[in-house]
Amino acid sequence: MNQAQQRDIRLIVLFRSLSFVGDEIALFALMVHSAHSNQHWMIGALAFANAAPPVLLTPIAGLVVDRVPTRRLLGWLGVLQAVTVLGLVVVHTSYGILILTVLLGCGVAFTQPGYGALVAHITPEEDMAKTQASMQSLVAVAGMAGPALAGLIYGQFGLSTAFICDGVTFLLIGVATLFLHHDRRPEPRHSDETQKGQVMAGMRWLFGDPLLRPVVIETMIFVFAINLITVSEVVLITRTMHASSTIYGLVGATYGIGNVLGSVLAGRLPQGDMNIIRSLMMGTVLIGGAITIVGWLPSVGWVFPFMVVGGVGNGIANVAAMTLFALRIPEEIRGRGYAAIGAVFTGMSLCSMAFGGVIISALPARTIFQIAGLASLGAVLFFGPLALRQAKRAAQGA
Repeated sequence: MNQAQQRDIRLIVLFRSLSFVGDEIALFALMVHSAHSNQHWMIGALAFANAAPPVLLTPIAGLVVDRVPTRRLLGWLGVLQAVTVLGLVVVHTSYGILILTVLLGCGVAFTQPGYGALVAHITPEEDMAKTQASMQSLVAVAGMAGPALAGLIYGQFGLSTAFICDGVTFLLIGVATLFLHHDRRPEPRHSDETQKGQVMAGMRWLFGDPLLRPVVIETMIFVFAINLITVSEVVLITRTMHASSTIYGLVGATYGIGNVLGSVLAGRLPQGDMNIIRSLMMGTVLIGGAITIVGWLPSVGWVFPFMVVGGVGNGIANVAAMTLFALRIPEEIRGRGYAAIGAVFTGMSLCSMAFGGVIISALPARTIFQIAGLASLGAVLFFGPLALRQAKRAAQGA
């Protein structure tokens, strides 16, 4: 990787992480404010309003990313998102806040595939794992820092200050695109490709590539399982194991630390399709095994080491999957490919959280952990060998 590539990747990773922290601050502060105002229905509504647009806008967003110069698109989106989030400072009605949150989610529908495609375009193949590891580790750090900063800012300065912080991060990332050396420009269109074919190219490639298909299905099950335990974790720790809310927060922080360590480690593991799939399988086994064991533990003190192991597995699996996607999706449809990835996994997260909210009233939290862990292990044992077989065939045919 030359100096210009390194500089651009560092800029993107740094300001994307700052923007992610800003998003966490604003969303967490909004949820706390809703809880304090006894508007509990707003908590679920905000989460849905933020997550649904990237799923629903997938066909349009991916195509736009592949048809417009990426640097220009991301710069304008950063400015528009800054204006939108600053609008939350003056809008105080519940429905007004939800509308602006939906607009922010619409922006994410374009920025997620935009940055994913641009990073994959800039990074040489041999450095892809290290770049993805840097991005995932900083996102994990931002995920831990965001709620803590949100609590501090909301408690000391109020809701408006949280929105201003988020707006500033959007503005900074919009300005940062002006300083990038590299850009991703539209590929020539194929005249024989129908409009529907153009729109669905990313999803078709994701499930049509013989190597990616088992990886995608395995990761879908993994994402579903992770979000299932997210819903039931608070019940397991605070009610079943009778721990305090502080201990619950520390358990989450422990998992986050493991996630950072796993992301860093994944960037140093051997590369190539076969090795990347082995890393993905190892990460999924670690987290599946850890979750299953946590469901059997007698007290919360035993939970901490297994949460570190689970977090490490999560970090390794995330980096391995994103590296494989970046290497396997063709350059001309990367925007649509990343939009499809975001839609599939965000959709699975939403379904899992909805399902978890229903079964938590019917099943013990321990049982949910055991089901989620065994599902992850079953997925890797079934789909992992299929992916390895396809990688071996691809290597022999090369």
